Formats: sequence, structure tokens, C-alpha cells
Amino acid sequence: MRTGTSLLATLFVLISSPLHAQDASLVASGTGTVRLPPDRATLSVAIESRAPEASDAGTRNAEIVGRVRSALSSEGIGPDEVTTAHYNVRAEWRRQDGERVRDGYVAETMLSIALDEINATGTAIDAALAAGANRVDGVRFSSSRAEEARREAIASAVQDAMGTAAAMAAAAGGRLGGLIELTTEGATRPLAPMRALRAEVAYADAPTEITPGDLTVIAQVVGRWRYEGS
Repeated sequence: MRTGTSLLATLFVLISSPLHAQDASLVASGTGTVRLPPDRATLSVAIESRAPEASDAGTRNAEIVGRVRSALSSEGIGPDEVTTAHYNVRAEWRRQDGERVRDGYVAETMLSIALDEINATGTAIDAALAAGANRVDGVRFSSSRAEEARREAIASAVQDAMGTAAAMAAAAGGRLGGLIELTTEGATRPLAPMRALRAEVAYADAPTEITPGDLTVIAQVVGRWRYEGS
């Protein structure tokens, strides 16, 4: 029992004793934002082909994919920039006299088109649709300065956190001491998805125009500093 009593007394002293000034610290978060224009685009187009038999649907699909690739090549988009993102052949079904009846097959190829020139996006869309692609699933914009912008956003977030911590220290009658710990939270890369485009854009009198807005990179940090009293 004496051992238990001694332990309880020690815990009481530790809990009830005030912290020393050098043990006090401040925790603050900060946010940094950088905006930059995109200079790259990734376009997703789909080619769907229907036929009574699966092999015929696949053959028709391959023919149209070849035409789409050729049309893109004519616009200066090389084969390395056009990759297959998805391929699928599936049966289609319909209801007849209350029963589920197979109604042919659909072959689908999804092409991913990487563009180093934003201005080529509309031209690539029109070329792909004119060659037989029947769906545009969207455009994703990015920047070659993504990593540089991320670092700038983090630096801005650190300055924001330090300013907050310094203001807290001053309000408490002291000053900001040395850094103890600093972590990042949710630094993001600049990507701006755009909603899917309808195939009708290829048949309009005017060519398709794509005008993306600026990309936004947001970084958040949390830091802990020593608090130095006056």
C-alpha cells in the first residue's frame, strides 16, 4: 500500500505543478495559394461501335480508332501522345415480350490525348469527332510549373503560420521563439477538370474553342514554436 500511495502522490505533484516558461509553446496553421495559367491539356475521347456480333463490333471499332489516330497525326499530334486508356466489348440487351433478349454488341475504346499546347485542344476535339469519335469525356488541364507552384504555396503557408504564431505570442505578452515542429497538410497539385463535352460540337459551323481558367494550388501547414515570456 505504501508503494501505491507514493505513486499517487507523485502523479498529483506532476499534474498540479505549473509548466515552466521554457516548456510553453504556440501552435498555428497557415495557408498559401498560388494561381498559374495551364500550359498542358489531356483530352479523353471515346469511340463506340455497335454490331450484331462481338467480332464485328470490335473490327468496326478498330477501324474508327485508326481513322481517329490518323486525323490527330495530321494535326501534328504524334502516336506517343495518343494512348489507349480503356477498351471494352459488351453485350447490349432489350426487353421483348417481358424477357431479356440480347440486342447486339458494343465495342468501346477510350483514347487519352496529351497536348503540350492549350490552343490545340479545340482542334484535336474537332479532328477526333470528324474522324468518327462519338463522345468527348472531358479535358483536364495542368501546368509544367506544378512542382514550382507547390513549393511557392508551401513557403507562403509557412509565412502565414509564422505571422499568426507571432501575433499570438505578442498578444500573450511575450515573443515567438524557435521552431519546434512544422508539417504540411493537403498540399495539392494544380489540376482543373472540365465537364464532358457533347459530340455535337464537331458539327457546329464554328470550330470548338476551349478557354481554361487559371489553376489554383493550395498548401496548408501546421507549426509549433516555443513561447518566450517577457
